[in-house]
Amino acid sequence: MSLPLSPAGTGIDPMPMLPKPKPVTIRFTGRTYEQVRKHLLRDDLEEACFLFCHVVENQSPSKLIFLVDHVVILDPDCYIRRTPTSIVINPRAKNEVYSRFVKSPYNGLVNCHSHPFSHGAVAFSGTDHIDDLFHLSDQLDQLPRGKRFLGQKGAVYVASMVFGQNSLDARGFHPCYGGKPTLPAIEQIQVLGETIRIITPTGGKGAPLLNGEALRTYDRQIMAFGEEGHRVLASLRIGLAGCGGIGSVAANALCQLGARRLILVDPDYLGQSNLSRWQGARPQDVGKFKVKVLSRHLKDMVPEMKITAIPHRLTSVKAIRALKGCDLIIGGVDNHLARFMLNRLSVQYLIPYLDGATIIGRRKEDDQMELPSRLGVVVPGTTACLDCSQIRYYDHEEIAPHLYDPQTRKQLIALGYIQDHPEVASPAVLPLNMIAASMLLIEALNLVTGFHPLARSVAMDYLHPNRVTIRSDSDNFPEGPSSDCLTCTGYLGTGDSEPLPAINRARVKKLFPLQDPTS
Repeated sequence: MSLPLSPAGTGIDPMPMLPKPKPVTIRFTGRTYEQVRKHLLRDDLEEACFLFCHVVENQSPSKLIFLVDHVVILDPDCYIRRTPTSIVINPRAKNEVYSRFVKSPYNGLVNCHSHPFSHGAVAFSGTDHIDDLFHLSDQLDQLPRGKRFLGQKGAVYVASMVFGQNSLDARGFHPCYGGKPTLPAIEQIQVLGETIRIITPTGGKGAPLLNGEALRTYDRQIMAFGEEGHRVLASLRIGLAGCGGIGSVAANALCQLGARRLILVDPDYLGQSNLSRWQGARPQDVGKFKVKVLSRHLKDMVPEMKITAIPHRLTSVKAIRALKGCDLIIGGVDNHLARFMLNRLSVQYLIPYLDGATIIGRRKEDDQMELPSRLGVVVPGTTACLDCSQIRYYDHEEIAPHLYDPQTRKQLIALGYIQDHPEVASPAVLPLNMIAASMLLIEALNLVTGFHPLARSVAMDYLHPNRVTIRSDSDNFPEGPSSDCLTCTGYLGTGDSEPLPAINRARVKKLFPLQDPTS
């Protein structure tokens, strides 16, 4: 925070200058968003509610993400007045909401009300403007004080939303010492369901329209899926965890499809054996970080691509910090622990996750070759996660030893319950990787355009496509979150308020050593 210099010789203390307000995204599960809309627009009288949120402060780019977790609905006797054009809440009832917030682990409060008479582009009224300047200022002053009194540390964030019949508006509050506070428009609202729905508040700026060059470049794609879906894809910050055979193909295709912001995470170096199945690799790239090589290749294709290359393990602080700020995560990883971590990250930060995999093997009963590819889809609050799905995506017994504390782990090793076996290289070929990547990409397009009911999972064996190809979705297998799932019930939308699983890093390095670039 910078301070302006006081005028020379005036003896007047300078007023502190606050940094510019950060862009804000408010992220809902589809179920919570519909609950809020249904309540606020239940009749022709104005209505109100409060949203308790976990706010994630993203570093690069700097922005705030409100994860809506709890809706506070007031009883009818909490209102002094409720008419078609105004609403007044009893101060005692409002103070009770504030008290609940202060005692809770939440750090974001959104004040919501409705304009049921608005059927066009809803807007905050002059009265709303005065009320927000007063109430949001008071909340930003009093709520942090209450939390500090109870021993809670950290910032508190406040915002305001108004819902009309067909639109919404949203804004935050930005104090300004020595001047008037402002109510900056919120960048976007994200609603996660069968599609990623991006709503631009009426007071904000939407994604820019495609220029002539872009329209010509993506003409055939827009004919298939529409221009709006293309703009949504371009606006998403997509995390790609694993930049090997599947990941490099997926990254290359995402770039060609119109994605413009990628986070690449992979600790490995490009090896000699990667040249046979890796997109954009050259012999002179052997020995370099995969994420660096892939970043260069993608920027050669599309110079305006914004790419963050993270040559660290998925469990590293840098990787987690970057991925939790994404709008979509695509996994091309090759081990159970990585899938477990990405699944938890997805549910905890309300980020859709698509997981792809392949294997080359033989059936035990007849020694016939199998070439299966598999896709798993996690949309927090809508689908089952990888933990509670009836499909087995990873082995919990293999994951558990990574999570033991050192003393427990030492005892289990002594008793023979844990045996460390380093990762063994498995066979891989480019065509099979391309099949898995195609599954990922088609479902990513489906997620932003909604051209078909969203898949929960897809599995096929290229050698036996008619016998074992299975695609489950909301039409034939609407598998949702399980009420018995600890991940979906205990960590949904909790953000930074809950720690991610602590991983035994030394064991990870031992079991998953980095590839020898010469092999």
